[in-house]
Amino acid sequence: MKETDWDPSIGSAGALTKTKGCGENRFVGVVNFLEFYLTTGCEIRVEPLDQIKSSVRLSWTLDEFYAEGGTTTFTDRVAAALGIPAYRIKTVSVYEGSVIVDFFILPDEEAEDPVAELASVGETFI
Repeated sequence: MKETDWDPSIGSAGALTKTKGCGENRFVGVVNFLEFYLTTGCEIRVEPLDQIKSSVRLSWTLDEFYAEGGTTTFTDRVAAALGIPAYRIKTVSVYEGSVIVDFFILPDEEAEDPVAELASVGETFI
């Protein structure tokens, strides 16, 4: 079951449509909740993921953040700074307080040792 797509108009994961087959889910980091919609016969399997969770506070307003490209530009810039492909960065919330962006950096599943590779990316933050 896939999570809903990011909705920049509300600054979080999009609302559940209740039309996507077996079910769907979303995680809203600002208020820290995970929401599921399941149809009869669906199963939920929660598994831990190897990833880096990070949060950045930017000295911008939300309007400025989205005027400068929003999550797409943010993701591209973080990827360039870390030297990794942008698809490995998943924005999970954007909210006010200046602008706070919560995001995950996913492991390179094609690496020989994805966990070790992710750890080396994490050292970039130190």
